[in-house]
Amino acid sequence: MPLLSARRLARRATLVTPDTPLAEAVRRAHTDHAGALVVVDHDGAPRGLVSEKAVTQTPEHRRPWVTVGDLTRGLEPDLTLPADLRGEALIEALRRAPAPEYLLLEPDGRVYGVLTVSDVDRTFTGI
Repeated sequence: MPLLSARRLARRATLVTPDTPLAEAVRRAHTDHAGALVVVDHDGAPRGLVSEKAVTQTPEHRRPWVTVGDLTRGLEPDLTLPADLRGEALIEALRRAPAPEYLLLEPDGRVYGVLTVSDVDRTFTGI
């Protein structure tokens, strides 16, 4: 458990505004080698997470017409975690507010990435 680290398990995130077409956001994420989309306002402040499930369930032919804002879940306070969380403190934070994804922030407030519960689960199952 002490080796469990939010930073190590995080997915790189591509930052996009809510009006970005999903097709463009996915293209940027591929270019960035990112595994997550974070919606930011025009000042760059994080405002929401785009669910991986919502992206995969949107047919490719619809993606140019759907904006990421249409697929965004707002950031509740417990869904934003410090990127440096480790071990039991990380597990406790996930228990406190069960969700599929969490935004990880650096101490200075910059987005570090996204932690998914499926990635955490994989560390315990060895898959």
